[in-house]
Amino acid sequence: MKETALYYPVLELFNNLGFTVKGEIGKIDLMAVKDSLTVAVELKLRPSLKLIYQALDRQKHCDIVYVAIPENTLKKRSSGYRSFIQLLERLDLGLILVGDSVATIDRDLASINPEKSKKPTKRGKEKMIETFLERRFDINVGGSQKSTMTNYKEKVVIVAKTIKEKKIATPQEIRVLTGIKESSAILNRNYYGWFERIEKGLYRLSVKGEIEVASTLEMIDL
Repeated sequence: MKETALYYPVLELFNNLGFTVKGEIGKIDLMAVKDSLTVAVELKLRPSLKLIYQALDRQKHCDIVYVAIPENTLKKRSSGYRSFIQLLERLDLGLILVGDSVATIDRDLASINPEKSKKPTKRGKEKMIETFLERRFDINVGGSQKSTMTNYKEKVVIVAKTIKEKKIATPQEIRVLTGIKESSAILNRNYYGWFERIEKGLYRLSVKGEIEVASTLEMIDL
C-alpha cells in the first residue's frame, strides 16, 4: 500500500462533512477548509516519530491536525494503541483510521475545548489559506511525496493557456484576463521555456510551449 491510497477515503470523509478539500498544499498532505476552520491531515502507513514531527509542524498553520494511518497497523486492544492515543492526546492531535477504502475518525478533535488546544500562528494560518485559495486545479494526490502541480506552475499554465487562445498577447492583457499579478515576471523568467518574445512586450508560445502546454491542459482537463 502507498500513502496515496489513504488520500481518497480521507478526501471523501471531509467532503461528506462539508469541507472543501485539496491535496499537497505546501507541505500538508491533505488540507480541508470549512468557513474559517482549517484542518490538516498527515498520511502515513504506520505510526512513527516522523509522522508526529510533521503533525506538530502543521499545528503552526491549521486549527486542527489529524494523522491518518491504515487501521490494521494498530490493534485497538493493544498497549501500543493505548500509548499512541495517549501521545496524541498530549499533543492535541486527532487520529483517522483507514480500512476497506473507508476513513473514520477514531480520535475526534471537535469536542476538545478550543481554549485549551494549540492554535496556529496568525501568519501561518493566513499564508496556508492563501495558498489553498490560490490553487485552482485540484489534481494533486496527498501523500505522493511530490506535488504534481505547484501554485507557481499553475499560474504559468494559466498564462500559457491565455496566450494559446490569443495566439499573441502582452503581459498587461494577460494580467487583466487572468488576474495573475506576476504575469510579467512569469513571462520574463520563462522557467519552463514555454514562451517566446516576438518583440518588446509581445509574447507567443514557443514550439516547446505549444507541445507541453497542450499535454498539460489535457491532463488537467481544461
